[in-house]
Amino acid sequence: MPIVSRMGDMSIGTCCCHSKPRCRTKTARVIVNSANQGSEAKGVGTLTSMVLLTCGHVSKVVVGSATNKTNAKSKARVTDVIVGCYTAGKMITGATKHNSG
Repeated sequence: MPIVSRMGDMSIGTCCCHSKPRCRTKTARVIVNSANQGSEAKGVGTLTSMVLLTCGHVSKVVVGSATNKTNAKSKARVTDVIVGCYTAGKMITGATKHNSG
């Protein structure tokens, strides 16, 4: 099972909201999470959680757990997809001891 992504956890993808060169590989961190559900002292990321790319653009998690929810939203996990300025962005870090189906 994939591990849960939380506030501050990282993702990687290609940001295509630039002029020249248009698309650039960027990392990002989760900046919006559950206010009352945590994992290892950090708020749990959920479906629609926002990520802030190192270039200043934002995107959001669009795939989450089909079975595990936080505040009625699917939990975000490592390998879940992020879109917006990101094209095929994916979560790459998360809780070391908290798995989610």
